Amino acid sequence: MALNKWIAALALACLSSSAMAAGGDGIYIVFDAGRSYFRNSCKNPPAPYTSCKDFDFGNRISLGKLVADRTFAEIGYYDSGHSTKKGTGNISETIDSVEWQLSAQRIFPIGNGRLSALAKLGVVHWEATQASASKWISASGNDILLGVGTRFYLNKDNTIRAFYESHKAGNNSMTWQGDVHFFSIGYLHEL
Repeated sequence: MALNKWIAALALACLSSSAMAAGGDGIYIVFDAGRSYFRNSCKNPPAPYTSCKDFDFGNRISLGKLVADRTFAEIGYYDSGHSTKKGTGNISETIDSVEWQLSAQRIFPIGNGRLSALAKLGVVHWEATQASASKWISASGNDILLGVGTRFYLNKDNTIRAFYESHKAGNNSMTWQGDVHFFSIGYLHEL
């Protein structure tokens, strides 16, 4: 789904009068966007590749719920963008990854509690494709998701958060396997 459709869906959810009236049960929706980095995807690119870009725009939309004091469960769909190798003769190769993430997040309040530190532990199901003019490789797998971040409460229903997250993706069927890192800023709205 295109980024503008994600933003429109998020805006509708946030502005919906029924969503605003239902507050207080700990359910929220969040949109995160930022830089996604495919570590090792540009390591020693073989000839005839002459350039490689191993970072791109990534975005995620998630639904979460308070499950215990200061602990949240969250499920999200993440589009990490892609890594691209280019070379002579107009050749190119890309690595794309999309994934489902299921995580638990623990909040550690700082000071008066408007600012909190976050720790994230979860599992990720990734699906990656590696495509060039001569080959198309598709692979999938599961891995552990780790993250740290901060959360700032604007008011009772609206929060801004920042995260750094990492997990492994790719396998032996691909010429690339490594870590995907996601540096993001997100907007969270309690429903």
